[in-house]
Amino acid sequence: MEWILNDLSLSHQFDNVDDFVEKMSVFLKAKTSDSLLNKNVLCPRQLGSVEVFEGLTFSHVVLNLVSRNLRAQILSWVNKNGPFWSDNRVDNPDDYFEYGSLDVTDQGLGECARREIAELDVTSFSFDGDYSKSPLVIRHGLEEASLGHYDIENIWGIDSLVVAAKESLPKPRNWDEAIDRVKEQCPHIKLSGLVNEQMSPVPFSIGNFESICERFRILREYLDSRDASGNHTEATNVILRNFFQGDKAWFSGSSADECRTFSEKLSFIDLYDGEKKLFPFHGKIKTPQLRIHFEWPVPADRSEIQVVYIGPKITKR
Repeated sequence: MEWILNDLSLSHQFDNVDDFVEKMSVFLKAKTSDSLLNKNVLCPRQLGSVEVFEGLTFSHVVLNLVSRNLRAQILSWVNKNGPFWSDNRVDNPDDYFEYGSLDVTDQGLGECARREIAELDVTSFSFDGDYSKSPLVIRHGLEEASLGHYDIENIWGIDSLVVAAKESLPKPRNWDEAIDRVKEQCPHIKLSGLVNEQMSPVPFSIGNFESICERFRILREYLDSRDASGNHTEATNVILRNFFQGDKAWFSGSSADECRTFSEKLSFIDLYDGEKKLFPFHGKIKTPQLRIHFEWPVPADRSEIQVVYIGPKITKR
């Protein structure tokens, strides 16, 4: 499945620059955190020329952002990494398309229509606003000489895009497929090569797989919440309060007694320096009792978390 960005949904659809910044930031985090979205959300090469605000193009707004980090991420996306649908533009002998009265021949909706005519799977993705509806009806040809109308499936909002990506993938059938999926979908997780063996005694279930993915989602949110120097922010503190503190916390450390009694079993090879170390901090799944042991605290200069163990609870007495 591919999603083609509807460039019209970037034009005069944001309340202000802060709204633009927030949505671009969330979109890029979602895109770079999911390999499927990173490879299959296609944008136009001329995105920089889209008028985002009156008299201000996408490029002008981006180049004047205060955050150098976000500015670099956006420019890398639209100028270099893409991917760009125009690199594989579908040919059509009568190449003219309109949405309403707007010529979209060289825009995302035009390419969606060309792919629909060619019977290729395609969906439009729009940012929230005037294009928060589906389908989007595209006319092929001039109004006075129409060659047909095409209903283009459209999804809007970043959360919907993330859900669509998840639902487009077949569910894994065993732990080997599940772990491969984690490696593909969770670039923020540096996973031990022993995880397949560690999970082998556990009967596979979709519920357990999804619980593991939910823990990894929170770890990604933790990483994303830190500032550019890796320091905690107020958003980080909220995540820590909600998921790392209290009797029902998803993540906690083993007790001092458990670390002494199970020292050998709680020790794993560090994936960075190759030394055997104690990794008592873990994520918890209750039924069955599964544990995810990972490095904690995460060094400020790291953008990923090393996970050294996923399997049955180690500290059972």
